[in-house]
Amino acid sequence: MALVILGIAVGGFLGGMARYGFSRLFDGVPAGTFAANIVGAAGIGIAVGLYRAAELGDVYSALVITGLAGGLSTWSTLAKELGLMLQRKEYKRAGLYSFFTITIGLMVFHYGLRVGTLLVSNSL
Repeated sequence: MALVILGIAVGGFLGGMARYGFSRLFDGVPAGTFAANIVGAAGIGIAVGLYRAAELGDVYSALVITGLAGGLSTWSTLAKELGLMLQRKEYKRAGLYSFFTITIGLMVFHYGLRVGTLLVSNSL
């Protein structure tokens, strides 16, 4: 149990730092959040594929899936940015941002899941 908690803490720290890096790398809101969420969705897809195919343990899941990918992707910042867009009556921008974040996020998760599974099946 202690290793699982440590895994979440370490992964969350690394994911949060990566998200901060994306916000600095991409100067415009919401580009940094969009990039972090898309990379996070792909990363969690790969991680879940590996976890399921290789039957990895709880520490891996805590570190990579809950901590790293969870710390990198950010629903709260997405909600804040969308809320501010709606408040400013930027309805088209908010709609497009929502649509592309969700659609591309689901697509990269799906393909990441396949990649993670294939990585294990091809190495056996």
